[in-house]
Amino acid sequence: MRLVELASGVDALYLSGRGSLAGEFLERLERAKSRALDLGEVLPFDLRGVEFGLVPHGWGRYSYRLSHEFGLLGFSPSEHLPPVRVQPRAELLAGLGPEGVVDTFADLLRSVGEILFTVSRVDLFADFLGWRLRSKDRTRFVSRAQTRTTFEENGALTGLHRSSCGGRTPTSPSSRPRGNHRLGIA
Repeated sequence: MRLVELASGVDALYLSGRGSLAGEFLERLERAKSRALDLGEVLPFDLRGVEFGLVPHGWGRYSYRLSHEFGLLGFSPSEHLPPVRVQPRAELLAGLGPEGVVDTFADLLRSVGEILFTVSRVDLFADFLGWRLRSKDRTRFVSRAQTRTTFEENGALTGLHRSSCGGRTPTSPSSRPRGNHRLGIA
């Protein structure tokens, strides 16, 4: 059997937005977060005509977290962090590609301040058919995961799962839907 690439691309792309956030925007976030904390629920938050959910708690070291079906946004007034953190969902990456995702979020966030995006992390994937992996190949896969589970049959590596990073099985195609989705920005 010959080796056939079924799919490959960017699986995860984390962006840091460097620059400064407008004071009015930070005040708006703070008022909305205070209200969300008082009510104990996620509240709608509009960004250029796109409705995000403002979560009552932050996101790690980011004081403000906005959630949308296409990704998460974190904002921080701290001088020790990039003021913006973006984590698009895999479906958006699959539909728009990395460049389209960066353009979409840059357009969406241009009203909140002067932001320049840099890539803070990128994860790649590749799915193949006909790749004859052996059990001894298990150590050739690079991962930050602390737990690795292998599936083997008669000395052949039939599957690989890395638990802390949502690993993929290298011998089967990704099952997430592919499509061209775009945020509707006003």
